[in-house]
Amino acid sequence: MTPTFSIITPTYNAERWIRACVASVADQDGVAVEHIVQDGGSKDGTVEYVLGEPRVLAQSRQDKGMYDAINQGFQRSTGEFVLHLNADEELLPGALEAVGAVFQENPALDVVLTGTLMCNADGTLNCYRKPLSPPLSILLTSHHPVQTCSIFFRRSSFADRPWLYDPRFRYGSDVHLMIDIVRQRKRIGILDRFTSVFFLTGANMGLARSVEAEKEYAYQLSLAPAWMRQARHLIRRGFHLRKLLAGHYTHGKLAYELYVAGAEQSRQRFVIQKPTGIYQPY
Repeated sequence: MTPTFSIITPTYNAERWIRACVASVADQDGVAVEHIVQDGGSKDGTVEYVLGEPRVLAQSRQDKGMYDAINQGFQRSTGEFVLHLNADEELLPGALEAVGAVFQENPALDVVLTGTLMCNADGTLNCYRKPLSPPLSILLTSHHPVQTCSIFFRRSSFADRPWLYDPRFRYGSDVHLMIDIVRQRKRIGILDRFTSVFFLTGANMGLARSVEAEKEYAYQLSLAPAWMRQARHLIRRGFHLRKLLAGHYTHGKLAYELYVAGAEQSRQRFVIQKPTGIYQPY
């Protein structure tokens, strides 16, 4: 049976990136896919593009922020499997077919985590992130260690939630969702393959260091027991050691194909001789 996916993309003034995102979803083979674009009332041409783009199911209406827009898209979704893919993110070739195979071969799985390429705006690689199921101790004491563009959900496993993301949080609702997943003992699978691209645009909310973001992190930390808060630096070192032992910081030559913003006619191929798993500040 052909896997069915719902890809949910929230947009607000995303004209520079959205075409490449749409193209990366549209050329996925071996699956049935609906690409839901939930726009918050963009002023830069995004609305005109998405409403006229036959490859997406677009809606433009006021929302209360990115996570509220995703929740609206989630309510509209019909696919068996769901992914939140931001406008400045992409899927790599064959990503959905590979993820669908994992879900179908393991019908008890609720979530599948995959690898991410973190790229600069021109498509060159900054670093990579291999998939690893995060322990609750890391989720409570650190910033989210998994990119949302590489977290795939079985929609029926979350049908009992009033929303997918808690709209009270503007910067960290994704980590609170993952905390819920771990606490509720949802079954998490790992696909050791890069499926998604996270572009470092300079405006990524997940990398924000604003006062509001730090307040949300303080609340997140308050959910941890006292001993865990006191030991959070050791917990992070232990997690990094676990990644090291799992080979997350070593990789051979890496080749990938993606769409570069402004040149969405075809994917461009990149070959990195010595890729790194360590984020390079820009």
